[in-house]
Amino acid sequence: MLILLKKVFVLRNISRFGLFKFQLFKEFILKNAEHECHVRIDFKLIDEDYVEARELNDVLLELGTQYSKNIKLHLENIKLRLKKKNNLESML
Repeated sequence: MLILLKKVFVLRNISRFGLFKFQLFKEFILKNAEHECHVRIDFKLIDEDYVEARELNDVLLELGTQYSKNIKLHLENIKLRLKKKNNLESML
């Protein structure tokens, strides 16, 4: 499920982890999202009836958190660079 709003971006239930290419996804977000946008990525968790599913689910939860933080840092970096550029231009 992909939800793109002006200030919020949510990608939920990524079920085919092998098909998910984070670098391409990040480039898409950085190109299309506003710099104040909040991003959240969640992977579809595995039914815990399967052996070792709990550990895998923990990894998927942490991976989604780390991917979300990575994109947030890049958006903040872009925002700061634009602010610096605007400040320099206003001084001229």
